[in-house]
Amino acid sequence: MTESINFNRAATFYDATRKLPDDVAAEITRALLAEIRASGADKVLEIGIGTGRMARPLMREGVQMVGVDISTEMMGQLIAQLSAEHTPPALMLGDATALPFRDSAFGGAMIVHVLHLVRSVEETIAEIRRVLTPEGVLLHQTQRPDDETQAVWDSHEEFWDRMCSRHNYRRRQRTTQATIRRAFAESGASARVVELSERVHESTVAEELRHVREHTHSWSWTIPDHILADSMVEFEGWLRERADADGSFADRTRYVVEVWRWS
Repeated sequence: MTESINFNRAATFYDATRKLPDDVAAEITRALLAEIRASGADKVLEIGIGTGRMARPLMREGVQMVGVDISTEMMGQLIAQLSAEHTPPALMLGDATALPFRDSAFGGAMIVHVLHLVRSVEETIAEIRRVLTPEGVLLHQTQRPDDETQAVWDSHEEFWDRMCSRHNYRRRQRTTQATIRRAFAESGASARVVELSERVHESTVAEELRHVREHTHSWSWTIPDHILADSMVEFEGWLRERADADGSFADRTRYVVEVWRWS
């Protein structure tokens, strides 16, 4: 059975490679804080709290956070970054598909860029529903790409499927946002979407090649090294076909907070 992806290997470089622009981070924090306060939750569970990239700013605002993660190294990075300004969190080691909490323990929960990493989206959603009170709210912060960016992302998935199939290897499939939203709906939940800023993430061919060589992003971790190495020349060609003349390209996405409820 496929297991949830553990980020121990990324703990030392995660924050540096996933850093949001300061204004985007502030906007997301304001949106999450507003929803938490509106919910009336006295404590908030973050599933996949990691280094606290999203939770630490909320702790600085006085939010009582409870975090669960399968990576001890990531939570170690969180602890190392806490100061007297942060409300101390309660941290637990555990998997999103089997949360180590009693039923109806939380009035609020949040999850950020985790659902595509878990063993089962359906099991994770069922667990979130179990640990929330009947009136509880789940905040799912994610990004929604424009059509052109989505097409490039889909093409990227297809490219690596082809490279792996040449070696008779089936790679782990990334769960799409559409699949995640459908799983929530099928569980009986409904969402209100808070739309935040639309942003452009600029990159270069050289940077993307470096990310693959250095295994920066989790999608590459389940592909054997020899397949990655054998595919680099073709991957560079694929990137250059989609880049501007100067070797740069841009992803356009909108940050959103999905506010899911089951009542």
